[in-house]
Amino acid sequence: MLKGIPVSKGISIGEAHILDRSKLCVLKQNINTNIVEKEIVRFRSAVELTKAQMR
Repeated sequence: MLKGIPVSKGISIGEAHILDRSKLCVLKQNINTNIVEKEIVRFRSAVELTKAQMR
Protein backbone atom coordinates (compact mmCIF):
# COMPACT_ATOMS: atom_id res chain seq x y z
CA MET A 1 0.00 0.00 0.00
CA LEU A 2 1.37 3.39 -1.01
CA LYS A 3 0.51 6.56 0.85
CA GLY A 4 0.49 10.01 -0.63
CA ILE A 5 -1.23 13.34 -0.87
CA PRO A 6 -4.59 13.23 -2.67
CA VAL A 7 -5.07 15.72 -5.48
CA SER A 8 -8.84 15.37 -5.68
CA LYS A 9 -11.73 13.88 -3.74
CA GLY A 10 -13.15 10.51 -4.59
CA ILE A 11 -11.83 7.47 -6.34
CA SER A 12 -9.87 7.45 -9.56
CA ILE A 13 -8.89 4.60 -11.81
CA GLY A 14 -5.75 4.90 -13.87
CA GLU A 15 -2.04 4.46 -14.06
CA ALA A 16 -0.02 5.54 -11.01
CA HIS A 17 3.35 7.22 -11.30
CA ILE A 18 5.91 7.19 -8.51
CA LEU A 19 8.26 10.15 -8.29
CA ASP A 20 11.64 9.24 -6.83
CA ARG A 21 13.08 12.64 -5.90
CA SER A 22 16.48 11.09 -5.17
CA LYS A 23 16.91 10.46 -8.91
CA LEU A 24 16.08 14.02 -10.00
CA CYS A 25 18.96 15.96 -11.48
CA VAL A 26 18.78 19.70 -12.01
CA LEU A 27 21.39 21.13 -14.33
CA LYS A 28 22.56 24.56 -13.22
CA GLN A 29 24.01 26.80 -15.88
CA ASN A 30 25.33 30.33 -15.96
CA ILE A 31 24.05 32.38 -18.86
CA ASN A 32 25.10 35.68 -20.35
CA THR A 33 23.03 38.67 -19.29
CA ASN A 34 22.17 39.37 -22.92
CA ILE A 35 20.02 36.22 -23.18
CA VAL A 36 18.18 36.43 -19.85
CA GLU A 37 14.94 37.69 -21.45
CA LYS A 38 15.08 34.92 -24.06
CA GLU A 39 15.47 32.31 -21.32
CA ILE A 40 12.55 33.76 -19.36
CA VAL A 41 10.36 33.51 -22.46
CA ARG A 42 11.58 29.95 -23.05
CA PHE A 43 10.77 29.01 -19.43
CA ARG A 44 7.29 30.54 -19.57
CA SER A 45 6.58 28.73 -22.83
CA ALA A 46 7.62 25.44 -21.25
CA VAL A 47 5.30 26.08 -18.29
CA GLU A 48 2.36 26.81 -20.60
CA LEU A 49 3.07 23.70 -22.69
CA THR A 50 3.19 21.59 -19.54
CA LYS A 51 -0.13 23.02 -18.35
CA ALA A 52 -1.72 22.23 -21.72
CA GLN A 53 -0.42 18.66 -21.63
CA MET A 54 -1.85 18.14 -18.13
CA ARG A 55 -5.41 19.12 -19.15
